[in-house]
Amino acid sequence: VSGALTEAGNVRGRLVLANQNRDSYLDRYSNERNVAYGIIEADIGDNTLLAFGHTYQQSSASGTMWGSLPLLYADGSKRHYDRSDSTAPDWSYWDSINNISFVELTHEFANAWQLKTQLTRKEISSDARLSYIYGNEDRATGAGLFAWPGIYRDQTEEYIVDAHLSGPFTLGGREHELVFGTTWSKSDTDEAEESADYGVTALANFGSAAALPKPNFVESGSFAELRNKRSNTYLAARFNVTDELKLTAGANLLSYELKGESYGAPQDSDADNKVTPYLGAVYNLDQTYALYASYTGIYNPQVLLDQNLQPLAPIEGKNYEAGIKGEFLDKQLNASFALFKNEQQNVANQIGVVGITAVHEGIDADTRGYEFDLSGQLTDNLKLNGGYTRLMSVKDEEGENVKTYIPRHMLHLSAVYKVPYVAGLRVGGSVNWQSDVHVDIGTERFEQDSYALVNLMADYSFNRQWSAAVNVNNVTDEKHLASLMWAGFGQGYYGAPRNAMATVTWRY
Repeated sequence: VSGALTEAGNVRGRLVLANQNRDSYLDRYSNERNVAYGIIEADIGDNTLLAFGHTYQQSSASGTMWGSLPLLYADGSKRHYDRSDSTAPDWSYWDSINNISFVELTHEFANAWQLKTQLTRKEISSDARLSYIYGNEDRATGAGLFAWPGIYRDQTEEYIVDAHLSGPFTLGGREHELVFGTTWSKSDTDEAEESADYGVTALANFGSAAALPKPNFVESGSFAELRNKRSNTYLAARFNVTDELKLTAGANLLSYELKGESYGAPQDSDADNKVTPYLGAVYNLDQTYALYASYTGIYNPQVLLDQNLQPLAPIEGKNYEAGIKGEFLDKQLNASFALFKNEQQNVANQIGVVGITAVHEGIDADTRGYEFDLSGQLTDNLKLNGGYTRLMSVKDEEGENVKTYIPRHMLHLSAVYKVPYVAGLRVGGSVNWQSDVHVDIGTERFEQDSYALVNLMADYSFNRQWSAAVNVNNVTDEKHLASLMWAGFGQGYYGAPRNAMATVTWRY
């Protein structure tokens, strides 16, 4: 609900409340979420706007699976599960609460320049009681799986200050745009842990994972205390060189400091005044086609840990992109084709676990490919959106394929059609296809064939206030693993089976 809070309308408010309570296709898993969001805006004079607000998000999940399903038997053969299978016992849960408060001041200057400043405070807490299952089951005896129960409590408090100034300027008889900004943040994170009094226990077989009795928990002494400071200062300008040629140039200046410890290992890293540049250009060939190209520097600190429980070195690299865009059918239909190349060093690649902590190695990864996109109105009644992405290679410094869980071919297509002679009725559908993927689990190669997910929808507006809709997802009931990202660690879980949702909407 939103509207004016004063008769003059210079103070306005908005309040949003939401509740979601749902079960899952996964055994024993359910989740309840509550959201409350409020904001008040006030005009302070003709050119200044003050806003402040708060968001509260609460999630309570029970029957939560930590990790996923072991994908192989002890002899290396592939396991098969029902899509509903879960390793979570009924005493497991994962609760979290997020509180975000902000105050924002925006001022419009007489020369069309704008200054915006914002202060944000975030407080995030979570409390989870989980059971991690690992190992590989022996087909004959059922032995080989182990359970690692634990209680985990995290608390993060973060402050963010952001200010940026933007507006036009004149140079060489033409008008251009400039933006200058800075962001500063400080966060404190504390983590506490309790372990089962027996530590790790062997399971009789996979079926006994869900029936694991709730253990007695004791403080394990494992914890993390992290203090992170970060500042970004950026400058960018968009130059109207000619009516056809537009150039954008900018740079980001980053400094950060991380201090503390995680599970007994120091977590100290920092960097000062790391500069990453950006350069882009757009050239309009005519009223239909435009060429574009861009170059972006990459520098991104990481919190993921290596095998010595130290933060990985920052990701560094370069990204190049060039393409052509077109507008057709009186600018109702847009199409683009792009070539891209991404070169990165120190990309995180998970190699195992130390205790319960995932550890990684930093690898070099070069990605090359192209993509095609199409979106807009094909006719007055038909709206299309589609695209195809081809990753021609994702290779490391040795020229070997990496990130093989990422499909090299991806296709998506959706359409919505207004049915003639039936006012208010729309029907549509979408298909998302990806090529086969694989990962190596030890000496065994685990593969997933290509698959497509098909979705259908229909909605009908009875009048200006009332409408109804039906969505059917995964119409063909395709059985697939949601991702092989963690399969190199020997685990995965299935995506949702065929499911449907009906909604009724009232607007006032």
